Amino acid sequence: MLFCKKEYPIIVLCKNRLRYLDATLRSLSATTNLQSQVYVVNDGSDNPHMVRYLTTNERIPLTKDLFPNDSRWNQISGDLPNFLFAKGIRSKTGIMLFKKSKYIRNFSHAVKLVFERHNCSHIIRVEGDVLFKQGWHQRFIQIIGQSPPNVGLISGFRHIFDNPVLKDNDNHTQNITRGTTGSQLYAISRTLCRKDESLVDNESDLKEGADDFWFDGCRKANMERWVTSTSMCQHIGYKSEVYKGRKEFMVSDKHGVRAIDPNIFPPYAMEDEVSDFSNSCCEEVV
Repeated sequence: MLFCKKEYPIIVLCKNRLRYLDATLRSLSATTNLQSQVYVVNDGSDNPHMVRYLTTNERIPLTKDLFPNDSRWNQISGDLPNFLFAKGIRSKTGIMLFKKSKYIRNFSHAVKLVFERHNCSHIIRVEGDVLFKQGWHQRFIQIIGQSPPNVGLISGFRHIFDNPVLKDNDNHTQNITRGTTGSQLYAISRTLCRKDESLVDNESDLKEGADDFWFDGCRKANMERWVTSTSMCQHIGYKSEVYKGRKEFMVSDKHGVRAIDPNIFPPYAMEDEVSDFSNSCCEEVV
């Protein structure tokens, strides 16, 4: 067992969408203390380029599907660099390869394995389609360390149409009293998983969304959910090779443009190469 009392393992959940994952890992490597173990959890990707990216160190051509580039996105979140190639990450990070796509089931199993491997109080969960701001990791770790034992989940991304605009307080957090936050970034406590073992031992093929599954589990365990007062990352994956018609995320309403936090401005942290992560470990899980 590895011991990481001050650092929390990071799980990045992905399926296909190579361009988005590569951008997320570039941004993560530029903003994260590399003492934190990073695991890429592959939920049954079947795109050949994605599989090569996860299992080799080769130079991989990225998909032609580009980042958002319409006027509303650029006005709020800026232009994003569309790289032509990515370098495989086989030797750079821990990888869990689930051959079949089960989404919540696979991610829950990965959470269980990581908690078994690490003596830590929390795991940080990252969706494979976000970009981070400099300094987010240190701030998020501080908030996790300040959270009382009855807080089961801490979200670092705000859906502005689900939560009211909040002022900072001492902990830079607020209890979620209505709506939900997205699954783009949150910390999962070991205490929550102990109180509700079905969160990590569920073998059914759940169709519930990742947000609802974990937040509902937190409510059932009578634990609190926190959301940071400002988002610590920006969601970039509103359209992709998988979900070509997700135009609803760019619908403007009185709350702004959905799935984008207009309070998070560019530039976002990205590097030319994904940095090496510590304690490489590749594991294949059926």
